[in-house]
Amino acid sequence: MTGFLCALGGVCLLGKSPSHVQGGASSSGLMGDIRKPANLPNTNQEMQYCPVTQFVGHLLKLLVCHNEKFGTQIQKHVKELVGHEMSPLLYPILFDQTKVIVDKFFDQQGQVIVSDVNTQFIEHIIFIMKNVLENKTEHPSEHLGVTSIEPMMLSIVR
Repeated sequence: MTGFLCALGGVCLLGKSPSHVQGGASSSGLMGDIRKPANLPNTNQEMQYCPVTQFVGHLLKLLVCHNEKFGTQIQKHVKELVGHEMSPLLYPILFDQTKVIVDKFFDQQGQVIVSDVNTQFIEHIIFIMKNVLENKTEHPSEHLGVTSIEPMMLSIVR
């Protein structure tokens, strides 16, 4: 189910276009709800409540899941799903959510808070970023340019 949501999560962000609507039947009911534009909120506070943003945030938290039985498997599968299967439409949200999490790895003076969990998260993010940036899909670069990854990458390097 998580792979399905990663691959098709960008559908929630697509706007309704005239070519999708043919007659009244397709603009109402279930299909109409799916195709309605999901205007992304402008403020950070509103962005936290966007279901797609929450989904990506929860995925990133699973990168450091420490379940005794399944933690390692969960981390591996989530890392691979996000790195290989995530819809390019979700990349800007992925980058923003990653930056939010990585910013918590620094104290008030800007010093790095060193911990195994933080290091593990950064290692997983490096794997994901490598795969996202090397992704050879049809048009990934148009979604990569929506948000700046520079602040996030600088935080990761620190």
